[in-house]
Parts: sequence; C-alpha cells; structure tokens
Amino acid sequence: MPAGVFEDPVIVDELRGRRSRAIAFQLKVEGHPIEGVDYVKLDGNGLVREIKVTMRPLKWLQVLADRMAGPVASLQHASPGV
Repeated sequence: MPAGVFEDPVIVDELRGRRSRAIAFQLKVEGHPIEGVDYVKLDGNGLVREIKVTMRPLKWLQVLADRMAGPVASLQHASPGV
C-alpha cells in the first residue's frame, strides 16, 4: 500500500499451523488505533492460497477505506484484467 495510507504498523503476534498463519497487527489511521489479523491459508507446497484480513473498530476502518480508495483505483487502472 502506498506510503501515507496508514501509520506505525507493528506486528504484535504470529501463530503458525500446519497449513496456515495468523499475523496480529496494530496500526494507526489519522492517529486512531486499528487492530487486525491477517489469516493466511497455505497449500501443500507452502504457497499462499487465501488471505483474510479482519480489522476493528469499524469507525476507523471507514477512515482507512476512504484513504485507500484513490491508491486502489490507481492500481486497478495500472493493471487491466486483474
């Protein structure tokens, strides 16, 4: 994600399963704290097959979504068919 969308990202924990990983993180958007977890499913070769991201609280996620709208739109226009 382009610089300036969020601040101070920190990984606070990581869990490992046979074919999965969970990475807990914290970051800030306009000074407001957000907590999240990336849940990653792996295939038999250890390659990523699925990623789910969960974040809270909703109030600050809307601010994050608004800040990401422009950069995401730019990526979509730069990569047709993705």
